[in-house]
Amino acid sequence: MEVTIATCYHQDPNMIDEICNPERDMHRDAACDCFLLELDEYTDDIRYLGKNCFVFPQFYGDYYVNNAIALWEKIWVEKTKSGILLADHLKSKGIRTYEQFERHIKGVEDYFWNEKFKVYQGWKDEHWNEYCKNGYVDLLSGFRCTGIMTRNQSINYPVQGAAFHCLLWSLIQLNNWMKKRKMKTKIIGQIHDSIVMDKHPDEMNIILKKAKKIMTEDIIKHWPWIIVPLEIDVELTPVNKSWYTKKKSKQTGFECKCGSK
Repeated sequence: MEVTIATCYHQDPNMIDEICNPERDMHRDAACDCFLLELDEYTDDIRYLGKNCFVFPQFYGDYYVNNAIALWEKIWVEKTKSGILLADHLKSKGIRTYEQFERHIKGVEDYFWNEKFKVYQGWKDEHWNEYCKNGYVDLLSGFRCTGIMTRNQSINYPVQGAAFHCLLWSLIQLNNWMKKRKMKTKIIGQIHDSIVMDKHPDEMNIILKKAKKIMTEDIIKHWPWIIVPLEIDVELTPVNKSWYTKKKSKQTGFECKCGSK
């Protein structure tokens, strides 16, 4: 969600294509760049490393040294799709020491910002200069943040703030819709980027369909500044079970196929 909302600010054409083109995957590609892998050799676990040890930290203002440290720890346990330990694969590419790996990640970072997403990088520089001049940052959702901020804060506040407002707006619309219909399902809160519900099994499918419409269609009509598609995921537990049993829903559209009834 925050990647999507950030794109509404910087409007980097390459990032827009990343989001809209189903054949592109920035987390997969970043992982392959970091570990010098061909696309047919990455795994879901390796993609996870690209996402959480490089892409997201970079988006929030981290830099290559911390990324390299986090990634280096994983090369001794993760394997390629062919079953080769990442450490051994990197050795075959000429990277045998941490120092060599850190220099390589520095190059990946340079490519990421100065070639791949250079419009995004330009927006960050311009946005920081505007904050230094004005002393505040404006959110696309209509709010203004003021006060002393670091560079990272001045960039992250608008993105994370507007992303949360999208969640909050959607929660309010969904809650009003359910109350009007006197549904048994209740919204019990929100956690980070999720709406948390206590759902009645008989109401599950109709609520999921309505939630999808609100969160991916209605909100774009309400806020035309959202210029890229939005998506939602659903995780469910069986009836009266704990979060330990929560799994991503297997669905066709939003017809629940998870066995939760």
